Amino acid sequence: STMPNGVQKENLPTKICVSCNRPFTWRKKWERCWEEVTTCSKSCNRQRRSQNANVLSRTKVEAAEQKAFIDIEEENSLSKELAESTNGINEADISEEVLKLLQLDLECTISVDSDSEDEAKKDNTRNDKQLLHKNSEQFDEKALRKQRRKEVKTERRRKREGNAGANVGRKLCTVCSKQSDSLVRCMIDESRDWNMVSLKFRTPFNFKHKLVG
Repeated sequence: STMPNGVQKENLPTKICVSCNRPFTWRKKWERCWEEVTTCSKSCNRQRRSQNANVLSRTKVEAAEQKAFIDIEEENSLSKELAESTNGINEADISEEVLKLLQLDLECTISVDSDSEDEAKKDNTRNDKQLLHKNSEQFDEKALRKQRRKEVKTERRRKREGNAGANVGRKLCTVCSKQSDSLVRCMIDESRDWNMVSLKFRTPFNFKHKLVG
């Protein structure tokens, strides 16, 4: 709580430090949290924290020791009960039973290991096949793309050299449906639709035309 103005220094409130057990007075830096202050300095605060940590660790150690003591007592009681129950049984019979149980456990472990190895081999084989199939598909696609690019380049080179095929660069005529080197984009009837027509089929309607070829 904030201290009122005009309070003399000797009349300031005091507290007892929980670490060093010495009195300390109110300070300006504690005016907003004076009720929560329990130590007189930072060193006393560190000492208090270390003491609390030591107490907590000691409590944990004692709890662990108590648990270990309880576990030991339970084991001793179980061993006593087992000894009393096996009092009239021959030791040779017990050893034979133990050997049988160990042998069964070993056989089960071996079978489980072999099954897991077989499953792992199958998984590896399946993964290898899938990887090979994927790689082959990728290789085929790459080969096809490469072949197409090669064909396009070859055709372009032939056009530049003038060695292209007879049908290269020719288009179909709308009237005769034959390929021609020179076509005109024109109107050939009253519907006024644009058509690609060979030069020999030009009509009076082709007042707007464009030479193609």
